[in-house]
Amino acid sequence: MCREEKFMLYIILLFAFIVIYLMMLMRRQKDKMSEIKIQMDQLQAHHDELQKERDQLLEQMNHLEEQREHLQIQTDQSADEIEKICDEIWNHANTIHLYSSLAEEESKSITMKEKQKVIIRTTEEILNIIYKYKGNV
Repeated sequence: MCREEKFMLYIILLFAFIVIYLMMLMRRQKDKMSEIKIQMDQLQAHHDELQKERDQLLEQMNHLEEQREHLQIQTDQSADEIEKICDEIWNHANTIHLYSSLAEEESKSITMKEKQKVIIRTTEEILNIIYKYKGNV
């Protein structure tokens, strides 16, 4: 073999090694790209799961908010009803107290006066309970 042929052979071998080396690099890059693709797919799946969970939590939150509003309406209605009942009891207790006081003054019987005093004390206790309750409302 002549010198030029040897030189060409070396160049061809060098070119072949360079091509093989580049193919190996490309293979490594392809493997890395495959790993990155797998990681991206996993992250996307995790993102989708989190999105679904977030949507479920939002739905639950909306449902709970609706329930809270419904309970608030019921509570407000109940408070109004209790307030009305307290007003009625207050008015009736005042009426009973007034009639008992008048009956005690007009009564000539000692036992009747004692019974009227018991009624008066009881109605005063009822009025105090309602007064304390209304003070807390």
